[in-house]
Order: sequence, then C-alpha cells, then structure tokens
Amino acid sequence: MKGVQLSILIRKNVICNMNLRVNLLLISLFGCIIIFGCGTKTAGTIKVNIVAENTYNQVLYLDNIPSENEQVKHLDSVAIKERVENVFFKLPQAEEELFRIYTKDHRVDIVLINDEPLIELYLNYLDNGNFLFKKSSANISLHRFLSNVREKAIAIRALENSPGYSHSIADSLYLNIQLDYRNFVDTVASPAAALYIYNNVDFGSDRQALRKFISKLGNRFPANNRIQDLYKRTIAYLAIFEEELEVGMPVPELILPSKSGEIVSLSSFKGKYLLVDFWASWDTESIKQENMNVLALKKLANKNFSIVSISLDPEREVWKQYLSKSNYDWTQLIDQNVWMGPSVKAFKFDSIPFNFLVDPSGKIVGKAIYGDSLLLKLEQVIK
Repeated sequence: MKGVQLSILIRKNVICNMNLRVNLLLISLFGCIIIFGCGTKTAGTIKVNIVAENTYNQVLYLDNIPSENEQVKHLDSVAIKERVENVFFKLPQAEEELFRIYTKDHRVDIVLINDEPLIELYLNYLDNGNFLFKKSSANISLHRFLSNVREKAIAIRALENSPGYSHSIADSLYLNIQLDYRNFVDTVASPAAALYIYNNVDFGSDRQALRKFISKLGNRFPANNRIQDLYKRTIAYLAIFEEELEVGMPVPELILPSKSGEIVSLSSFKGKYLLVDFWASWDTESIKQENMNVLALKKLANKNFSIVSISLDPEREVWKQYLSKSNYDWTQLIDQNVWMGPSVKAFKFDSIPFNFLVDPSGKIVGKAIYGDSLLLKLEQVIK
C-alpha cells in the first residue's frame, strides 16, 4: 500500500521513515501513551509506597492515563522536602488501570499499574529519574521489557549516526523490536501491560495478522471488558475492508463540512468528472499528492472536471490554518473522525493519500492514481 498504513482503529499511523519511526519508539518508551484501563478486582484501596531519593524540592504528581474517550485527571500530588523521603499515593482497587507518576520536568515519568494491594517504588531523581518496582509483578514485567526495548531503540539510533549506515540492518533491528512487542503481549499476565505495549505493535497493511493477533488477545482475556470491547470494535472495523470499492462500481455518497462549515455532498457534483481525494495536512506524502492536484486542476481548467479533497484531520483549526497557507483552490472537506469516520467506512481505503476518479454518471473509473500517472489518466479519460 502507498502512503500511511492503517493497522487498527485506535492506532497511530505507521511511519515508514526509519528516523521518525525510531523517534516515535523512543518517545513512547520514555513517556506515556493513551490506552485503556482493564481488569476487574474487588473494591478496596491500593497503596503505592514511594522511597524518593535525591528528589528534594520536587513535587511528585499522580495522573490517570485515560482511555480513548476520557480526559486526563490529576489525582494527587506530594511535595518532597528531604534528600530521602518516604511518601505514598492511594488508588482505588477496582479495575486494573494505568497511571503516571511524574515531576513537572519529566525527569521522573513512570507508568504505574494498580495490580497489587501494596506496591513499592524506589526512585532517584538525580540519577536520571531511575526507579525500581517491588511487590508488583505487572509493573516489574512491564518496565523490564520497556528497558530492554529502549536499549535496542537507542542502538538503532546510534547505528543511524554511524559511518556506513545500512537501512537494511536498521530495518531488521526494528522488525526484531516489533517481534518483541508481539511476544510480550502474547505472554504477559497483566491485561493493562498487554494493552500498553499493544499500542506500539505495527501491523502495517497486514490486516490478517491484525485479525489473528487481536483474536488471540481476546481469547487470552475473556473476562476483561476493555479488551473484549477493543476486540469487537477491531473485528467490526476490519469487516469494512472485506469487500473493496472497485472500478466500475457507483461512487458512495459522502456528506461532510467544508472549511466555511457548509455541508457538502459528493452527489452534488454529479454530471462532472470528479477526483475524490483523501489526504491529511499532517502527512507529507499526502501533501505531495495535493501539489499534483494543483497541476491537474490547472491543466484541465476548461474541462468538465472538479476535485473534492477530504482531509482526515482530527483538529479542524489546524487543518484550516494549513489551507490558509496553501493554494488548494478547490472544494475542501474534513472528516475529523479520521480512520473511524464515514470516509473510510464508505470508501474502504486504509492508507493516505488515496483517490477515486468518478465519471459524470457517478461511476468509478479509476482509483489510487498517484504522481504523474494522475495527469496521464485524466488526459486519457477526460477528452
């Protein structure tokens, strides 16, 4: 597939450039990612005992790591005044969830799973925020794994900066890390840890691998509501692509807002040749294709031809700001639901940029036409 591949409904888009790929990997390993809480426990209280060394004059904060549709909540904080000080946080012992313990400068930034009634955490602010969990199998296994993967990611970065850098070697190391991710999710006992790492797994355009993997995850945690919900939504999403939209089929209807807020339907363009173009302002490959659309519209200015570009942008204002600086002088619509929006459901594409060429009767006469091939196809079809 050309462009950015979609591998799961809540997934980050796959980044094909190795530099960006490893940057993203390191960011996710040193920081926190949004993911689901999970697991069920009896009601009660979990106590997190913290021995903070060399952390004086700092404040430790406790936040939840929210699920997809939730907001971050600040739960507690504690000021450290001594060179070595014992402090604690209390958490509800309900569902096994993910939390963050951090300082404002993020020298300390720790993922926490509330898996045991008593969890011990030892941290040293001046020692690069290093920390150690005790009495918590979920936290110990998660952070041991993250530490190992972090070392591999740093090795890839060092390799990229070395003489005689080889993409093939770096790609091989990256694939090895991906295999580590899958093996961890396949074997870890904690559903919260499994979901945290699962969000890093890159399936690319291999939907069969994703289906197999998510089914296995669902089978491993049948009593876990969050995983079961993820399983059901992923399977439903994958069903969209079981039958692709092909040349010769009628173009689906799609109704979306424009830059001005006007509601625009594709059916209103019937009677013209129409290029239905899917892109995003955050994707460099999409922007290259949009620039090709500029040339196409100029070349066919006197023909019965229009373009409708639909951006998969979650932030409307960011999209509008980008358009204000561009020369995209044709109909621009936005689908803020991105990969879960009506665009993907109707047109069944799993990468951007992507496009469909429609004739005046509303029939698809071409699809996935990129670069110079777009001009050739338009000249061939539109006389």
